[in-house]
Amino acid sequence: MTGMSKQCSTNLGSVKHAGLTYVLSNHEVLEPPIQKREDKSGRGFNHSQIAWMLCPRKKLISFDKDPDMMIRALQEGLIKMTASNWPTCFYKDSIYDPENKAKAVETDTIISNTSKMSKNHAWGLIKVTPSIIAYAHVMLYFTLSTAPCWCSNVGLMDLSEMT
Repeated sequence: MTGMSKQCSTNLGSVKHAGLTYVLSNHEVLEPPIQKREDKSGRGFNHSQIAWMLCPRKKLISFDKDPDMMIRALQEGLIKMTASNWPTCFYKDSIYDPENKAKAVETDTIISNTSKMSKNHAWGLIKVTPSIIAYAHVMLYFTLSTAPCWCSNVGLMDLSEMT
């Protein structure tokens, strides 16, 4: 592990579990609940709600029709998860426009849900920028994934392509 990877892993350690409390809207809970532990194998495509969030948005109708088949396809890599195939959780209210995939991308909600005001102030964050949105999306994807520590690739998803 490089020095940069070690630092990212240290920074992300606190969101491995705590970040899960912010991923669902309306105070919903993950069912089954994710236990607080180092192992993240129960996340990603191994958890039906998280698999729904990570499913590429353009495949969501198929996922809703047959979740088990779609989860298997995602687990087996039959559906490619790449930086250009954005997951459902990036879209506010799951709104998707195939002509302009960035149109309804979640911004303020993710930032406000995952950030503490004291940290925003300490870091001098006074507005949401494209860089902040990219960072929040990378953090969200990492939190939901099975990746045990920071890595730039989670399966075929190259997180550096999201920035």
